[in-house]
Amino acid sequence: MTENATRNPIASLASEAFAHEYARLLQDSGDVSRDLARAENYLASTRAGLGDEPVAWSSEPVFVDGNGLERLETFSNIAYSVLDKALRAFRNNTDFRALFGMDAATERLCCLDTGYECQAPIVRFDIAFGDGGAAQLFNVATAAARGVVGADEVTRAWRRSSIFTEFERRHQTLSAFDLTEACVDSVLDVYRAWAGPGFPDTNPGDDYTYGDETMSLSIVGDRANTDMNEIERFITLFRDRGVHARFADVSELSIREVRPGRVRLVDGDGPIACVWRRVDLWRILEIGGAGLDALVQAAERNVACLVGGMRTWPLASSQFVSALTSEAFSRELSSSELELVRGFASWDKEAKHGCDTLNVFVFNGHFAGISVETDGLRRPCYLV
Repeated sequence: MTENATRNPIASLASEAFAHEYARLLQDSGDVSRDLARAENYLASTRAGLGDEPVAWSSEPVFVDGNGLERLETFSNIAYSVLDKALRAFRNNTDFRALFGMDAATERLCCLDTGYECQAPIVRFDIAFGDGGAAQLFNVATAAARGVVGADEVTRAWRRSSIFTEFERRHQTLSAFDLTEACVDSVLDVYRAWAGPGFPDTNPGDDYTYGDETMSLSIVGDRANTDMNEIERFITLFRDRGVHARFADVSELSIREVRPGRVRLVDGDGPIACVWRRVDLWRILEIGGAGLDALVQAAERNVACLVGGMRTWPLASSQFVSALTSEAFSRELSSSELELVRGFASWDKEAKHGCDTLNVFVFNGHFAGISVETDGLRRPCYLV
């Protein structure tokens, strides 16, 4: 059921002038039940929900102005730089690596070369804004960009309403993030940057089953705990770009020798050129078995591009915050990075009820966009 959030837009990012003008237009418009019903019908026709559950959303938009956008980009640059330095330090500094308390086998997995430069291609920073706009970082996610489809579709749904059509008529420069498309393009950019074993994925026949000029991508996850609505949306977008995309459970992976001396990572559908990991590493390790062994072999031999690879595992460690705030690592940081890291020291693992939650997406080291929730309701986001 659609509800209206009663809280103000996130004060530190939003344009108050636009928010107030929109509020006056909403008051003058009176009954918006038809707009709400139309938006609900649109969302029901999309893959925005979680499983069979419709997306929970609010019709109260957030308007991000130029100053807010600049602040978001600045935060993204600083925050990603900290993660980049931490992951490089983990690979190159044994003393820093020891702070995480990992066993030797896990350390080895985290240090495997991915064949591309970007340390964490897909990152989502989750920030809670409490009363007065005080911000608290409470999560960093790197396995996938979960939630982007729902965020984009809510924004599209309300943009189709008559009240927003009138608002956009007055402000024709309004635009919106397209997180889903940006995420797909980022995955493909990682693949293009990948320094593989030297063979192109344009070979037909037994070695490559999809014919010339077709990239093979497998979105790998834990089928029992995967939102297939979102996955299907991504598959459609990849296929629109000429990619042979599909979903595979991690247990379906194996290594196959396609001809003497040449092995490929395969799933039930065939050879894989690129894996987009949509499951946390701890879950892959928990599942174990032949699928894990195949993924590890693929990483070791670099026979497939693993988007995310194994190297982001330290970010999920319970020792991550204490390692970031260690004296040795602090010396590697700029003053702005150090200020951000000190904020990590009071990192909460979950947002408090009633907070505005801001999700900041960084793809391939660059700010890609945001989504916003209030009390669990997704809100439309627009650039002004």
